[in-house]
Amino acid sequence: MPKATTSSSYNAVAKALHWLIAYAIIAMLIIGWTMKSMANGSDKFALFQLHKSLGITILALSLIRLLWRLIHQAPPLPAKMPTWEKFAARGTHWLFYILIIGMPLTGWAIVSSSTRNIPTILWSVTYLIRKHVATSLGPFSVTFFEAAAGAVCVSLIHRISPRAGLSAIIK
Repeated sequence: MPKATTSSSYNAVAKALHWLIAYAIIAMLIIGWTMKSMANGSDKFALFQLHKSLGITILALSLIRLLWRLIHQAPPLPAKMPTWEKFAARGTHWLFYILIIGMPLTGWAIVSSSTRNIPTILWSVTYLIRKHVATSLGPFSVTFFEAAAGAVCVSLIHRISPRAGLSAIIK
């Protein structure tokens, strides 16, 4: 049972995890797009290792964030917010937990199913245990980007629109 909250905004731990994960995802996108256009070589290999290290870090932070959220209740949504928007906000929130945990697991599965046997070196120190997975989860990536784009748009609308009253919760 989550701890009841009397606060009208998320606590410092939830906010810190939120922004660490958000910045790490942005870095992942930039690194991913950069390495796709690079020729094979040591620089590209180093970027792949950084990409994988960030992915596992996002997975760990996301699991911590989920645990924190299960223990600490989210602040209430504004009373004047329509019921359908509250439902959509809560649904999107939980969808993102699924995606920010699912995407790194997807990446891990794809790397583990590779026939190239390229080692995964996390933060230049640890090798990731490889399990051979005969699967390709490419469509999951598309779903993530569509959901992320939609959530960013909705967040911007709520940030711009004072009627929603959500700005105080996420600041």
